[in-house]
Amino acid sequence: MFFSESVQFILKRLEKRGFSAYVVGGAVRDIIMGKTPSDYDIASSASPFEIKSIFSDFKVIETGIRHGTVTVIINNEAVEITSFRSDGEYIDSRHPERVSFGVSLEEDLSRRDFTINAMAMDKSGNLIDLFYGKRDIENKTLRAVGNPEKRFSEDALRILRGIRFISVLGFSAEERTYEAMIANKALLHNISGERKREEILKILSAPHFLSAAEKFLPVFNELFPNFSLESAEKISRIKNDAALKLAAALENSPFSALENLKLDKVTRVEIEKLLSANVPAVADEFYLKMLYTKEGDFGKKIIEFKAPEMKDLWEKLKKENAFKSKEDIPLKGEDMKALGFLGKEIKAAYDFLLVSLNKGEVSLEKEALLEHLGRNFKKIK
Repeated sequence: MFFSESVQFILKRLEKRGFSAYVVGGAVRDIIMGKTPSDYDIASSASPFEIKSIFSDFKVIETGIRHGTVTVIINNEAVEITSFRSDGEYIDSRHPERVSFGVSLEEDLSRRDFTINAMAMDKSGNLIDLFYGKRDIENKTLRAVGNPEKRFSEDALRILRGIRFISVLGFSAEERTYEAMIANKALLHNISGERKREEILKILSAPHFLSAAEKFLPVFNELFPNFSLESAEKISRIKNDAALKLAAALENSPFSALENLKLDKVTRVEIEKLLSANVPAVADEFYLKMLYTKEGDFGKKIIEFKAPEMKDLWEKLKKENAFKSKEDIPLKGEDMKALGFLGKEIKAAYDFLLVSLNKGEVSLEKEALLEHLGRNFKKIK
């Protein structure tokens, strides 16, 4: 059977209580494509409150009960169950003003975004495919359910979801669907930065990102002003690093584009450092050593972003233990004070020694360092 034991149990219990229930959405799409679903969503004719009552002997979380969704935990598996619903008018390019329960499966499926996500399966694995999603999967086509213009004007996040499916699956957008995605791209400004960021990160790391970026360049320009095919190519060469990929997308954009993504503080600081770094046209060993002294291992990201041709030299120096930091210097604050350095002079003395070490002017032995400081530092402090 396609479904987990927990999902089969839920479907059977709902039917036993007189309600219809189906697995819907991404799980059905994955099954049709020969993949094992990572999670399951169930749609049922039962109301959210009836679902809570039916599964009162299990933990039930009111995930989005206002929109008809609760999550039932069975055997440590979380399964979302949503009542069949139809949506009212969308007021903010994202959420319906109201939802109505007690509708049919057909009405419920007709409100979904793409045909490949608008299929359902009953407990026996029989496919309900009212909008020919299986055919579109076979043809590697992304097609909006019903009127594409309506789908994307209702919820602009569907534009990014569509690009994500195309980037991940290698599909092509059906012509009317593509035109509506482009035509409604400005509505993405109505979507929260958190939701956009979630989709964007998946898109930038997807296997077919480059071809999707070429096709949907107007949408990327809406998100990242001055985004170009060169930006997309740079992103495609970066492996598994969200900060680097986002920095490449933002490289020629105004600061507001970074602010709009609502990034966590660590990632934001990383991106700001990457964008503001000034790497000389000819970066030699001394520059790389000083970069490590200042930035530690993060210096490698700066090189990968600004001067990827220097990455091999960075790796070579790292392997040879040529990089030095303050922690490598076998002198303590007391040693510095014994030489007569106080306050800010101590930090300046450490900085001086690191420059000297990186230039090869002194060895790392304590006595050599003390002698070097005594002979040279006082002349320039």
